[in-house]
Amino acid sequence: MRKLLLTMGVRGAGAFGSALFLMLYASYSSPELVGAFQYAVVVALGLAILSRRGLDRSIVSCLPRYPEQCHGGVLRAALLNVISSSFLIMLAMLAVLYFFHGNINLPFSVYPVIFSFPLISISLLFSGFYKSKYKPNVSFAYEIGVVSLLASMVFLIGVSVDLPKDLVAPWSFFAAFLVLSLVGLALNGKSFIRVENSTGGDAFKEMKRKSSSFFLMTFSVYVQQFAVAVMLSQYLGNYDLGLFKVSEKIVLVIGFFQVVVNSIYSPHFSREHASRERLAYYARKSCMLSVALSVPIFIIVVFLVEHILSFIGDEYIGAKNLVLVMAIGQLVNVITGPAGMILNMTNHEKINRNILLLCSLLSVPCVIFLSQMWGAIGAAVALMGTVVLQNSLCYLFVFLKLNFFIVPFTYEAKT
Repeated sequence: MRKLLLTMGVRGAGAFGSALFLMLYASYSSPELVGAFQYAVVVALGLAILSRRGLDRSIVSCLPRYPEQCHGGVLRAALLNVISSSFLIMLAMLAVLYFFHGNINLPFSVYPVIFSFPLISISLLFSGFYKSKYKPNVSFAYEIGVVSLLASMVFLIGVSVDLPKDLVAPWSFFAAFLVLSLVGLALNGKSFIRVENSTGGDAFKEMKRKSSSFFLMTFSVYVQQFAVAVMLSQYLGNYDLGLFKVSEKIVLVIGFFQVVVNSIYSPHFSREHASRERLAYYARKSCMLSVALSVPIFIIVVFLVEHILSFIGDEYIGAKNLVLVMAIGQLVNVITGPAGMILNMTNHEKINRNILLLCSLLSVPCVIFLSQMWGAIGAAVALMGTVVLQNSLCYLFVFLKLNFFIVPFTYEAKT
């Protein structure tokens, strides 16, 4: 219970920070500038995916099965991989900007966000490392929510001294990731020095082997987000993109507790992967907690959606239907439980990878078609349908491969 409360506290601070930063920026800027900033964030996250190549997720799947003494070596080897990849991607990005800068339709002020991708990768790698060490409360401190909280503080300082508002937000974002990356390196520096085996032996080999599947999973989700950003900005403009991104941030509150609970139980899924009874116990317990904590939030968001949007600004009230559609997808995600996480942690990550790839391939044409027909609401419907399909397939394959249903909680499949 103590770990749950601590993790909820850190995650809550992160969720508050993420919403606070967006609301602060939105209150000082137009929806067009918010849309451009969010577009830059999407680009930075995509580059970060390429630079870490699934290592931040495979470390959670592998490390709980190996002895403590090799953990520092695995982290050091993973960091070196991420840093070297980031350096090569950075060179490629500079070449693209040099030769094609005239064709890039982004304000120069958001470029610090794009070039923060190496820091994003390092920070998320530390997050995965601490999850594997059964420290989810620490891991969330390295994710984008807490970064946004730090960025909000820097933003308020910058605004108070009359710095240009279009520059304050991007540089605040960059500075927050820089601080967290340096803190992670400082806290784990001693373990890097003590470890004799720089690769972590078999643990790092298994991690590298699994990382490609996790990379494809993360990349498929990114393709969905990037497709939405591109389609909405191309066909509807930055205004609708701003409304869409604000709606996304709001409905993420519904899945807040599920993320917290999954982060606590994911290393347990990995450790108990060979025991069906213990695995089913942890799966059902985590799902029950998620449902009990998330459904009240769903009800609050649905019934108070206009008040929430008006608090951000009257021009955002038009996102009401977007929030309602996205909220349904989040509710389905919570009810189906940690099915995808269970597949990832029990050596069935390739199944989850294939499901995500299939759903991503289906979602892109659906987003293009429906966004042209119905605008931003069409894109929201397309993504909501993808979420329902994806979670339903993951839930089915947990039963087919592991022989138990997550819901109903008391059901026991035959062995």
